[in-house]
Amino acid sequence: MTSAKYWDGIERRKARPSRDSIIDLLNRFGTEYPEPEKNAADYRKMYYDLLARPWTPRGSGLPNRTVRTIAALAGGAVFLVGGMLLYSPFLRDSALTAGTILPVLLGIGIWGSAVAAAALFVLSRLSINFRTRAHAFRAYPAVGRAARQLTDSSKGETIRDYLPVVFIDGKPFFHAVYVKKGDAAKIPTGIAVLDDRGRVLRQYGILENTKLTASICIICGDVLQQRADRLRASMKNVIDRRIPRAYKALKNQEQQFSAHGLADRWKAVLEATANLPQALRESITILDGEEDFRRAMGYGSAVEFHLEDARKLRELYLAYVKFLNAAYRRKVISLTTEAAMLISILESKTDWRDKDAALSALSTLAVAGTNSFLARICQKEYEGIVNEEDRTAYEKKTNYAEEIGWPVVSE
Repeated sequence: MTSAKYWDGIERRKARPSRDSIIDLLNRFGTEYPEPEKNAADYRKMYYDLLARPWTPRGSGLPNRTVRTIAALAGGAVFLVGGMLLYSPFLRDSALTAGTILPVLLGIGIWGSAVAAAALFVLSRLSINFRTRAHAFRAYPAVGRAARQLTDSSKGETIRDYLPVVFIDGKPFFHAVYVKKGDAAKIPTGIAVLDDRGRVLRQYGILENTKLTASICIICGDVLQQRADRLRASMKNVIDRRIPRAYKALKNQEQQFSAHGLADRWKAVLEATANLPQALRESITILDGEEDFRRAMGYGSAVEFHLEDARKLRELYLAYVKFLNAAYRRKVISLTTEAAMLISILESKTDWRDKDAALSALSTLAVAGTNSFLARICQKEYEGIVNEEDRTAYEKKTNYAEEIGWPVVSE
C-alpha cells in the first residue's frame, strides 16, 4: 500500500478538487485492498476486542479541555477580584469624568492583559512538550548535557522540545530530534538515541523502539487531543449534514445524468454514498481507543512512556487498518474514483442545469472518501514507523557524535 507521507490534503474552502487532484490522492494512498472483504466480520471483531481492552494505568491527569476551563475560570476570578481591589477605592472616592475614565480603562486593560499572559504562561508550562524535556534534563543531567553538546550550531540546529523518557525493558532511553531554528515544518536534521548516561547508541533496534514509543505516545499532548475533539465535531457535520445534502443534490438531477448517458455512473455513486456514513462512523472509533490511552497515561501530565504500551496501541492501529480496508476500502475507492470521473465530465458541460450544485456534491463525496477516510487509514498504518529520512538523520547525528569525540555505543 502506498504511503500518504507527502499528502497535504485538499482545501475545499479554497478550490473545488479537480479530477486530477483526486486521482493523485488515490495514487498516493494506494488503490489496492490487501485482504478480501469476506474476512471483514472477523477483522471487525478482532478490532473491537482490542478497542475494549483495558490499559495499564500509568499516571493521573486532566483532559486539556478541563485544564483550559479551569485556567479560564481562575484567570477570570483573578481579574475580577484583583480589579475590584485595585480600583474600588478610586471609584468609590472619585466621580468618573472624562479625565478620569481613560486612566481607569487603561489600567483595567493592562491588568487584564497581565492576567491573560500569566494564564498562557501557566498553560505552556503544562504542555507535554515543555514538561517532557524539562523532566528529562532534570532527572537525567547527563542526557541534558549530551543533547546540548550534540547540537550542531554551524547548522543552526536546536533540539525539539518533545523529549519523553522511553522505557524499554525497564531501562530509560531518549529519542532526541534536532531541527533548524525557525523551521515551521520541523524537518529533522539529526536524530540521536541516548541512554541514561548520555551515550549515543548506534543500534537500529533501539531506534525503531524509541521512535515508535515517542511518536505514538505524543497523542497524549494537548494539541493532538484538541485535534481529536475538532475531528469528532467535523465528522459529525460531514456525516449528518454534508453527505445527506450531497446525496439529495445528486438524486434531484437523475434526469440530467440519464439524458447525458451517465446513468450507470450516477447510480454507482449513489449506491456507494449509502455506505459512506457508516464507514466514516467506524473510522473515528479509533479516537475512543486513543482517549482511553490518554486517560491511562495521565493525559498531558505524562512525561514517561513504556514501549509495551506503544506496542499495544500500534497493535490496535494495525487491527483498525485491516478491518477498515476489508470492510470499506473497495467501496470508498470506487465512490471516489467515480466522483472524480463525473467531476471531469461535468466541468466540460455547458448545457448542464445547476452544474455547480452537482459539482459541489461530487466534491463533498470525493473529499470525504479521501481526506476523511483513506487519509486516516494511511496515517495509522505508518504511525511510529522509521522511514528513510529518519535513518538518514540518525546516521548523520551519530556520525557527528563520533566526529566530536562523544561516546558512541555500537551494536
